[in-house]
Amino acid sequence: MDGQQISREALLSRGSGPARSHDLLLRAVLLDDAAAARAAWAAWADLAPEPVLDDASSRLLPLLYRRLAGPHPMLEGTASRISVALSSRAAAAFQRTRYRNALLFAEAATAIRALSDAGVDTCLLKGAALAVTVYDEPALRPMSDVDILVPPTELNLAVAALQGAGFQTSSPFGPAERAEAHAAGFTNLTYGSIDLHWRSLDVAASAAGDLGLWAASRPAVLGGAATRVPAFTDLLLHACVSGQRWGADQACRWVADALAILTHPGEAVDWERFEREAVDKREAGPVAEALHYLRTLGAPVSADVPARLARGRPGLAGRLLVQARGQDPEQRGPLLAGALHYESYRRLLEGGIVPIGLLGFVRSAARTWGLRSAWQVPMHTLVRGARRLAQLLAQRAKPGRLRLRGAPGSPPPVAQGAGQRGGGPRLPDAGGGGSRGSRSPHPIRRPGNQPGG
Repeated sequence: MDGQQISREALLSRGSGPARSHDLLLRAVLLDDAAAARAAWAAWADLAPEPVLDDASSRLLPLLYRRLAGPHPMLEGTASRISVALSSRAAAAFQRTRYRNALLFAEAATAIRALSDAGVDTCLLKGAALAVTVYDEPALRPMSDVDILVPPTELNLAVAALQGAGFQTSSPFGPAERAEAHAAGFTNLTYGSIDLHWRSLDVAASAAGDLGLWAASRPAVLGGAATRVPAFTDLLLHACVSGQRWGADQACRWVADALAILTHPGEAVDWERFEREAVDKREAGPVAEALHYLRTLGAPVSADVPARLARGRPGLAGRLLVQARGQDPEQRGPLLAGALHYESYRRLLEGGIVPIGLLGFVRSAARTWGLRSAWQVPMHTLVRGARRLAQLLAQRAKPGRLRLRGAPGSPPPVAQGAGQRGGGPRLPDAGGGGSRGSRSPHPIRRPGNQPGG
């Protein structure tokens, strides 16, 4: 993957492009061109007097470990002060990720066996699927949980099987939750943490759903338990979509995942189906932006693919929804918040939960806000709107407050305590820095709340 030259200003002007510090670190960690990787590493080292890693950068530490201390330390002798400072931290992150993943996989295997015994089909998603397919060492891919997809028609059986195996959740699984959400978190008392999906992504439901993913999936084994993994086509699509969602730790790892998929010799991406799935899920625009950036890193992607996808961008409502999903919740204005509310309403309407029209939208908003009556929505909307406007004005008056949590110079994140997300304990972060602050404390996964796995 030889790094192609590209104007830095052009890159940073693109909404999906990583920040400059992330871009340089990604190039140092991922490029196969040794000279380009060393140049990026030296440039990244010059950004700050001391190495500061935010949540997103910390997820690259296991990969950085190989560049600093692997059998072919490509970055050896470059920016030696920074290299020495980060070598031990990267090595510790690598070992911590190996230990954490082993625990997660062992507990996930218990869940998979329980689901299999109940007659429920399973398919790994995201980090766990990538760890057993494209990464030659699972310790290179930090993750916070194991994502498991089950057919939506088997969700009741799956929930009962997991609860019977000792996994807990505080999430309800009524008709409204099934229509609006796509996954829910489960934990147990021995560090197991899984996300149970009945849809693979937090995207618009379609008539086909995940039928294409299931049909193209292949057998795999996790911790000795038989399951399935998606084809590389679906893994790449998921990486690109997840990379355009907001999250303190998501800005970098999707790039590493996508490049690992695209450069792995085991399987070719079916670009025709890739484009069809992106359009079907109304994610053509974000995926096109993701592929544009990957091409700047030398990824083997034809320019025709993002060009065709860019022509399939949705209308105004769709673009607002995409923007809302990629925006820090603290920075979303009323228009973007309204786009997320409309998406929730649309899903509830399709599920037959609310009636069509204004009354249905109001009822959907009342449900989202936890109000007892739809009559409370108008006043609640005014109060929330005024509060949000005051927050945005205050943030513009104080630019320092616009810094994302975990960004260089910000205070370290506070670790979440044990017992959240269903009562299970929490493991220390495998990436070497940062909690999962982008995840809602409620385990149900609603539009705009895409966790990392």
